Amino acid sequence: MQDIHRALDQISQIHDQLAVTREFGGMRSLPALLSGVFGVVSAALQPLLLDEATPSAFLVYWVLVALLCLFVGGSAFCYGYLRAPSEIERAQLRAVTAQFAPALLAGALVALVAYELESLPVSAIPGLWALIFGLGVFATRTLLPHAIGWVALYYLVAGALLLVFVRAPFPSGWTVGGVFGLGQLGGGLVLLRNLQRSSA
Repeated sequence: MQDIHRALDQISQIHDQLAVTREFGGMRSLPALLSGVFGVVSAALQPLLLDEATPSAFLVYWVLVALLCLFVGGSAFCYGYLRAPSEIERAQLRAVTAQFAPALLAGALVALVAYELESLPVSAIPGLWALIFGLGVFATRTLLPHAIGWVALYYLVAGALLLVFVRAPFPSGWTVGGVFGLGQLGGGLVLLRNLQRSSA
């Protein structure tokens, strides 16, 4: 009986390893494209919606936008997970999430520290967010289409440039919405192109 349990455990481990070693085609392009559009629209709306040009208002505004995008992506994830045709695809979805989750957590911690402790200048937040997000995208590169590496590189370069050049105490919405909007649109197009290629 123990041999059977050991064999089943080994099969399960092999199954999980196979799931994370082949390129995953199950990520949906629509949530990424939608979050890109939300980012651009939010950047355009920031001057209209934020009467007070304060660092805390800037942080709260962009955290709310991020939560909206996370809700869209999370809903698509849950739908895809429940509708996945095989356990391998579900294991791949879990693996992609596990690889990207630390970046989301780090971005949230940066926002929390900047808001609560006021120990970070708000001008550094867009650049730090872009760098952290780029690292998260790089972490998922082993499972997603290889072209996603260019999207990750874009975030890293954009984050570095933002850290160097953004000095305003109340940054423009384009430093977050423009950068993330363009990056998410790029990621969505990579996923869409991969989906079209795999279904051809």
